[in-house]
Amino acid sequence: MNRLRVLDAWRGLAALIVAMFHLQAIYPALVPGQPFAGCAAFVDFFFVLSGFVLARGYLRADFDIGAFAWQRIARLYPLHLYTLLVIVLLEAAKTWAQHAGGVGFHRGAFEGLGPASFIDNLLLLQVTGAVWHKISWNTPAWSLSAELAANVLVAVLAAVLVRRALVPVLVLIASLCFAILATGAMPISDYGPAALVRCLYAFALGCALYRGIAAVPPRVSKRGWDGLEALAALAIGGAVSLLPAAHWYLASPIFAFAIGVFAHERGAISRLMLALRLEFLGSISYSIYLNHIAVLIVSEKALALLLAAAHLPRPGTLSSVGFCGLYLAAVIVYSWLTYRAIERPGQRLLLGFRAQQARGAGGIDGAAAGAVPATA
Repeated sequence: MNRLRVLDAWRGLAALIVAMFHLQAIYPALVPGQPFAGCAAFVDFFFVLSGFVLARGYLRADFDIGAFAWQRIARLYPLHLYTLLVIVLLEAAKTWAQHAGGVGFHRGAFEGLGPASFIDNLLLLQVTGAVWHKISWNTPAWSLSAELAANVLVAVLAAVLVRRALVPVLVLIASLCFAILATGAMPISDYGPAALVRCLYAFALGCALYRGIAAVPPRVSKRGWDGLEALAALAIGGAVSLLPAAHWYLASPIFAFAIGVFAHERGAISRLMLALRLEFLGSISYSIYLNHIAVLIVSEKALALLLAAAHLPRPGTLSSVGFCGLYLAAVIVYSWLTYRAIERPGQRLLLGFRAQQARGAGGIDGAAAGAVPATA
């Protein structure tokens, strides 16, 4: 199974929708709430998709846990560190603006932030709940902590177990996590151990899905694929718009079904996505996901200036749509820049360091062992 451009497109669209969810959360009077109310569940879509993409690395005969762990750090950490420092600078700029110019903000500078929460974010310890107790700083980063922990945990299982036993164990883990979430023994959360359970559940589903598709490719007609893709798209829409937060665990199997359908890229929706080259959004989706909070902070001040000038965009009007469009355009452009200048160079730097260390020790090239796609 080669690079999946349609799933890349879905990843990019999901990241943009999460960006709109946070815009709506801060300015509910500006953005209609109902279309985006449950869109935070798209984080679970990312978890399932990540498991699906990384599964081929876990199932390789030459899987190397050390190389894999370093690849995940190289993939996730450089941009995470950059965006965290950008948030620090923006909060410092708020402090200056408040004291020097008497400028007001929706949330005060460094409000609810401090050294403990910074260390928690810097070291991606959110999933432990040991240092801090709620999301802070660059808020989407909590999912990086959960995913990295799940990635390494499954990597340990892949290294310890024979490959044939890995998927049954993951199915068992997914079942146990489902039972924990469904019974309310551990509520849906974006912090602490509950976040790990939420992530591990969806991630294990994605891994099992990959194995199932690779083992039993479906036989479906062209018209059948059109219908399946339409059903999958409707299922995604229903999962994020109809399920309440307490039942988001039900979205992960729905996302797994949709990912399994669109992985084949054979229906009308896939053809449309490919024709529009939406996979570009997938290539910068990680930057979109981490960058949009910084853009939102700047947009907040821009909107405040519009308020002061009595030119507030009204919900449902062309001015409101225009503001949202400018916000998304800014997120995309800024994310493309950071993808080119921070994300990819940072990844290459860390992978190159690993390769040099491996060659110096007379070992294998760390970039080749247990290789996984860079888009995961």
